[in-house]
Amino acid sequence: DPEGSAPENAGLANIRAVRDDGSQHMIAGEVERTLLAAEARIVRSTRPAQRKISDREIEQRLRYLMINEGARMLAEGVVDSPAEVDIAMTAGMGWPTSSGGLMRTADQDGVANVVAALRRYAQRYGPIFEPSPWLVERAEQGRRIYE
Repeated sequence: DPEGSAPENAGLANIRAVRDDGSQHMIAGEVERTLLAAEARIVRSTRPAQRKISDREIEQRLRYLMINEGARMLAEGVVDSPAEVDIAMTAGMGWPTSSGGLMRTADQDGVANVVAALRRYAQRYGPIFEPSPWLVERAEQGRRIYE
């Protein structure tokens, strides 16, 4: 082995088998490689199929999560108005001021569209995407965030 490189079986248990003639041979590599290969097959067969995710979807998922959190803050009284969320996002997070802010972006996209997308993402990726009741109510009433 070159200096500094680990042997092929580094980290594997030293398992030895004794043959009928009394000689020993190491089987750690065989056993552990077989177990690791079986585990890899199980993991591949149980994980969801991977798909290519567009830049637009990634950006939308992140944006809609933040909009959802802004809606939760409004519902819980953490902030008094959508403008407070927008000011915090533009001043504190560097959200583009040209968009008017995060919550203005939700109004531009359409609250019902935001809720529909969050529901789709919740089905696909889990409860973190569940739309806040406040946001759902706005969508069902056909209201904007800035009203």
